[in-house]
Amino acid sequence: MRFGFHQAWLILAFMLIGVSTGVRADIAPDTFIAEAFEQQANTQAKKIWLIGDKKRVTTEILGHPYHFLRVGYWQNPHFPNRRVWILQEIGKERMIDVGIQIERHKIQKLRVLAFRESRGWEVKLPFFTKQFEGIGLTDSHDLSNRIDAITGATLSWRAVTKLARMALYLDKQVEAEAQ
Repeated sequence: MRFGFHQAWLILAFMLIGVSTGVRADIAPDTFIAEAFEQQANTQAKKIWLIGDKKRVTTEILGHPYHFLRVGYWQNPHFPNRRVWILQEIGKERMIDVGIQIERHKIQKLRVLAFRESRGWEVKLPFFTKQFEGIGLTDSHDLSNRIDAITGATLSWRAVTKLARMALYLDKQVEAEAQ
């Protein structure tokens, strides 16, 4: 198949648009965790059980029970007020993996680590994920700030937003249990 001058420029333009929009490939959870703790050694994987009130509240947040009875998070003694959560939720049909770094009850960083849906991939873009930075949780388990929806990505937007709420809630529970 031969490409003419115009077809070659069109292909190059689409390639450059893809690069400039910041669409990222999947991020390994280990990479997200290492970056959150600035590559420091002694990062510890821990678990919190979803039983009692924790199960009830996370079910209310998600609209269904979480698919695991235990949820993993990571801590590092160099950063005593920081925790990293790796959570999953179904967008429309497939799982979306999200990494959430929380410090002092506020989201410091949120990244979509793996996106498997055919639509709604815009939730991976920085313009969307940066909206979560600095957000906390209200007493009614809502986010403290509004997250702008994305037309055509409603189910993905909901999934990521629910996971942010769940991580903030569980983070408060971990801190309360430590005291």
